[in-house]
Amino acid sequence: MLITKNNELSEVLKIVLDALKSAAKDTGHPFRFMSLATIHQQVPDIRYVVLRAMDAEGCLYFFTDYRTQKIGHIRANPDVALLFYDSEKGVQIRMQGTALVHRNNAVAEKFWMTVEGEAQKAYNPVLTPGTLISHPVEAYNWPENMGNSNFSVVQIVPSEFNVLQLDGMNHIRAKYVRNDDKWKMDWIAP
Repeated sequence: MLITKNNELSEVLKIVLDALKSAAKDTGHPFRFMSLATIHQQVPDIRYVVLRAMDAEGCLYFFTDYRTQKIGHIRANPDVALLFYDSEKGVQIRMQGTALVHRNNAVAEKFWMTVEGEAQKAYNPVLTPGTLISHPVEAYNWPENMGNSNFSVVQIVPSEFNVLQLDGMNHIRAKYVRNDDKWKMDWIAP
C-alpha cells in the first residue's frame, strides 16, 4: 500500500508527489509509464508516454516528436488527463491538467541535452509518425545528423488529481484541487 487510513491528507499529497518525482528518475518505477488522454473532435484518445521529469511546482514532463497526433490534439485542446497505476501497491492516480508544448525554446533545449545517442532517433524518423507504410522496415529510416527540430517537451500543469488506494472493502480515496499554488484537499468516498 502507498497510503493508509491513518495518513493525513497533507501526508498523502507528499507521498503521491514524492512517488511521481521518483518515477521521473527511476526507469523501473510503476508510475514511469503514464497513460495520457487527449480529446480530438470530441473523441477521447489515450496512449502511454514516459514521465521524464517533475518540477518543484508539480508540473510533469514527457518528450515526443512534434509531428505526432497527440501534439495536434493538445494544440487544439490543451486539457488532458493522466492515469498512473501501481499494481503491487494497489494504487491509482488520476490527474487532470493543462498541457503546454515546448519546441525550439529553452525548455526543449535543456531536455534535448539529456537525450543521447540512439535515443535521439525517437524524435527524428524521416517519416512522420502515423504515416501509412506497406512494411514495418520502411519506418526504420533516420537522417544522418540528428537534430532537435521535431523534439518537443510537453509540460502538464496539474489542476486536479485523486488517489485511490485499493484495500479489499476498505478502499481509501482523496481528491486534490489546485487553487493558485495551494491544493484544496478532501477525502472522498471510493
